[in-house]
Amino acid sequence: MTMIPANLSTPRVDPFQVLKYLILIATSVLIYLVFIPASWAASPGIKGAIGGVHKTAEGYVIRGWACDSGINKFIAIHLYAGGPAGTGKIIKGATANWKSTPAVSTACKTRKTSHWFSVELTTKDINRFANQSIYIHGISRTRGANKLIGGSGKFKMPRKNAIGAESGSSIDNNSSGINDWFEIL
Repeated sequence: MTMIPANLSTPRVDPFQVLKYLILIATSVLIYLVFIPASWAASPGIKGAIGGVHKTAEGYVIRGWACDSGINKFIAIHLYAGGPAGTGKIIKGATANWKSTPAVSTACKTRKTSHWFSVELTTKDINRFANQSIYIHGISRTRGANKLIGGSGKFKMPRKNAIGAESGSSIDNNSSGINDWFEIL
Protein backbone atom coordinates (compact mmCIF):
# COMPACT_ATOMS: atom_id res chain seq x y z
CA MET A 1 0.00 0.00 0.00
CA THR A 2 1.29 3.51 -0.89
CA MET A 3 1.31 6.08 1.80
CA ILE A 4 0.75 9.76 1.16
CA PRO A 5 3.14 11.92 3.12
CA ALA A 6 1.41 14.13 5.68
CA ASN A 7 2.56 17.36 4.06
CA LEU A 8 0.90 16.40 0.71
CA SER A 9 -2.52 15.57 2.10
CA THR A 10 -5.68 17.36 0.94
CA PRO A 11 -5.89 20.79 2.57
CA ARG A 12 -8.78 21.59 4.84
CA VAL A 13 -11.15 24.20 3.43
CA ASP A 14 -12.83 26.58 5.80
CA PRO A 15 -16.49 26.78 4.68
CA PHE A 16 -16.72 30.38 5.93
CA GLN A 17 -13.84 31.41 3.64
CA VAL A 18 -15.60 29.78 0.67
CA LEU A 19 -18.83 31.59 1.53
CA LYS A 20 -16.94 34.88 1.87
CA TYR A 21 -15.41 34.52 -1.63
CA LEU A 22 -18.75 33.51 -3.19
CA ILE A 23 -20.39 36.62 -1.69
CA LEU A 24 -17.54 38.79 -2.98
CA ILE A 25 -17.90 37.37 -6.51
CA ALA A 26 -21.70 37.71 -6.46
CA THR A 27 -21.43 41.32 -5.25
CA SER A 28 -18.93 42.17 -8.02
CA VAL A 29 -21.20 40.68 -10.69
CA LEU A 30 -24.22 42.54 -9.26
CA ILE A 31 -22.35 45.86 -9.29
CA TYR A 32 -21.28 45.26 -12.88
CA LEU A 33 -24.77 44.32 -14.06
CA VAL A 34 -26.61 47.09 -12.23
CA PHE A 35 -24.37 50.12 -11.96
CA ILE A 36 -22.04 50.06 -14.96
CA PRO A 37 -24.75 49.89 -17.65
CA ALA A 38 -26.68 52.61 -15.79
CA SER A 39 -23.70 54.96 -16.02
CA TRP A 40 -23.35 54.23 -19.72
CA ALA A 41 -27.06 54.92 -20.27
CA ALA A 42 -26.69 58.29 -18.52
CA SER A 43 -24.59 59.44 -21.47
CA PRO A 44 -26.73 59.09 -24.56
CA GLY A 45 -24.43 61.30 -26.59
CA ILE A 46 -23.63 64.68 -27.98
CA LYS A 47 -26.08 67.55 -27.63
CA GLY A 48 -25.74 71.19 -28.53
CA ALA A 49 -26.63 73.98 -30.91
CA ILE A 50 -25.04 76.73 -32.93
CA GLY A 51 -26.35 80.10 -31.74
CA GLY A 52 -25.14 82.09 -34.70
CA VAL A 53 -22.31 83.86 -36.44
CA HIS A 54 -21.78 87.20 -34.70
CA LYS A 55 -19.84 90.29 -35.69
CA THR A 56 -17.73 91.71 -32.90
CA ALA A 57 -15.38 94.68 -32.74
CA GLU A 58 -12.51 92.31 -33.61
CA GLY A 59 -14.21 90.34 -36.40
CA TYR A 60 -16.58 87.36 -36.38
CA VAL A 61 -17.25 84.56 -33.92
CA ILE A 62 -19.45 81.48 -33.97
CA ARG A 63 -21.19 80.91 -30.65
CA GLY A 64 -23.21 78.05 -29.23
CA TRP A 65 -23.04 75.17 -26.77
CA ALA A 66 -22.13 71.48 -26.85
CA CYS A 67 -21.87 68.64 -24.34
CA ASP A 68 -21.64 64.89 -23.94
CA SER A 69 -24.89 64.39 -22.05
CA GLY A 70 -24.51 63.26 -18.46
CA ILE A 71 -20.74 63.85 -18.42
CA ASN A 72 -19.63 66.65 -16.07
CA LYS A 73 -16.74 67.74 -18.30
CA PHE A 74 -16.44 70.13 -21.23
CA ILE A 75 -15.94 68.71 -24.73
CA ALA A 76 -14.00 69.58 -27.85
CA ILE A 77 -15.78 70.69 -31.01
CA HIS A 78 -14.68 70.63 -34.64
CA LEU A 79 -15.82 73.33 -37.06
CA TYR A 80 -16.30 72.41 -40.74
CA ALA A 81 -17.30 74.43 -43.81
CA GLY A 82 -19.26 73.19 -46.81
CA GLY A 83 -20.39 69.93 -45.19
CA PRO A 84 -19.94 67.68 -42.15
CA ALA A 85 -16.82 65.59 -41.48
CA GLY A 86 -16.10 63.42 -44.49
CA THR A 87 -17.44 65.87 -47.07
CA GLY A 88 -16.65 69.33 -45.68
CA LYS A 89 -13.32 70.95 -44.92
CA ILE A 90 -12.22 71.29 -41.32
CA ILE A 91 -11.62 74.90 -40.32
CA LYS A 92 -10.43 74.40 -36.73
CA GLY A 93 -11.07 72.76 -33.40
CA ALA A 94 -12.12 74.50 -30.21
CA THR A 95 -13.40 73.71 -26.73
CA ALA A 96 -16.91 74.18 -25.35
CA ASN A 97 -15.70 75.37 -21.95
CA TRP A 98 -17.33 78.76 -21.34
CA LYS A 99 -19.68 79.18 -18.39
CA SER A 100 -23.17 77.84 -19.19
CA THR A 101 -26.68 78.82 -18.27
CA PRO A 102 -28.88 76.62 -16.05
CA ALA A 103 -30.98 75.72 -19.13
CA VAL A 104 -27.92 74.30 -20.91
CA SER A 105 -26.86 72.39 -17.78
CA THR A 106 -30.36 70.90 -17.56
CA ALA A 107 -30.28 69.90 -21.23
CA CYS A 108 -26.84 68.34 -20.73
CA LYS A 109 -27.80 66.61 -17.46
CA THR A 110 -24.77 68.17 -15.77
CA ARG A 111 -24.04 70.44 -12.81
CA LYS A 112 -21.77 73.46 -12.76
CA THR A 113 -20.05 72.43 -15.99
CA SER A 114 -19.14 74.86 -18.77
CA HIS A 115 -20.60 74.00 -22.21
CA TRP A 116 -20.71 77.26 -24.21
CA PHE A 117 -18.22 77.96 -26.98
CA SER A 118 -17.09 80.98 -28.96
CA VAL A 119 -14.92 80.30 -32.01
CA GLU A 120 -13.10 83.27 -33.52
CA LEU A 121 -13.03 83.36 -37.32
CA THR A 122 -9.87 84.84 -38.76
CA THR A 123 -9.77 86.85 -41.99
CA LYS A 124 -8.03 83.84 -43.55
CA ASP A 125 -10.91 81.54 -42.42
CA ILE A 126 -13.50 83.92 -43.88
CA ASN A 127 -11.67 84.39 -47.19
CA ARG A 128 -11.06 80.65 -47.59
CA PHE A 129 -14.60 79.48 -46.71
CA ALA A 130 -16.71 82.55 -47.57
CA ASN A 131 -20.48 81.96 -47.73
CA GLN A 132 -20.17 78.18 -47.12
CA SER A 133 -22.47 76.41 -44.68
CA ILE A 134 -21.13 75.79 -41.16
CA TYR A 135 -21.18 72.37 -39.46
CA ILE A 136 -19.99 71.66 -35.92
CA HIS A 137 -19.32 68.20 -34.50
CA GLY A 138 -19.25 67.63 -30.74
CA ILE A 139 -16.40 65.28 -29.87
CA SER A 140 -17.53 62.54 -27.49
CA ARG A 141 -15.64 61.90 -24.24
CA THR A 142 -17.19 58.42 -23.98
CA ARG A 143 -16.06 56.98 -27.31
CA GLY A 144 -19.56 57.54 -28.67
CA ALA A 145 -20.33 59.09 -32.03
CA ASN A 146 -18.98 62.58 -32.72
CA LYS A 147 -22.38 63.99 -33.71
CA LEU A 148 -23.34 67.20 -35.44
CA ILE A 149 -24.92 69.73 -33.10
CA GLY A 150 -28.19 71.54 -33.81
CA GLY A 151 -28.04 74.35 -36.34
CA SER A 152 -25.32 72.65 -38.39
CA GLY A 153 -25.86 73.56 -42.04
CA LYS A 154 -28.24 76.43 -41.17
CA PHE A 155 -25.59 79.13 -40.75
CA LYS A 156 -23.03 80.34 -43.26
CA MET A 157 -19.57 81.78 -43.07
CA PRO A 158 -19.49 85.54 -43.63
CA ARG A 159 -18.87 86.78 -47.16
CA LYS A 160 -15.39 87.93 -48.10
CA ASN A 161 -14.88 91.48 -46.86
CA ALA A 162 -18.24 91.25 -45.06
CA ILE A 163 -19.45 94.73 -44.16
CA GLY A 164 -22.64 96.10 -42.69
CA ALA A 165 -23.45 93.88 -39.73
CA GLU A 166 -23.14 95.87 -36.54
CA SER A 167 -21.22 94.64 -33.53
CA GLY A 168 -23.26 92.07 -31.64
CA SER A 169 -25.57 91.28 -34.56
CA SER A 170 -26.12 87.77 -35.78
CA ILE A 171 -25.92 86.39 -39.30
CA ASP A 172 -28.89 84.08 -39.03
CA ASN A 173 -29.17 82.26 -42.37
CA ASN A 174 -32.60 80.54 -42.29
CA SER A 175 -32.68 80.08 -38.52
CA SER A 176 -35.96 80.41 -36.69
CA GLY A 177 -34.30 81.99 -33.66
CA ILE A 178 -33.56 80.96 -30.09
CA ASN A 179 -35.64 77.76 -30.35
CA ASP A 180 -32.98 76.34 -32.67
CA TRP A 181 -30.66 76.25 -29.66
CA PHE A 182 -32.76 73.46 -28.18
CA GLU A 183 -34.02 71.73 -31.32
CA ILE A 184 -32.16 68.47 -30.75
CA LEU A 185 -33.02 67.99 -27.08
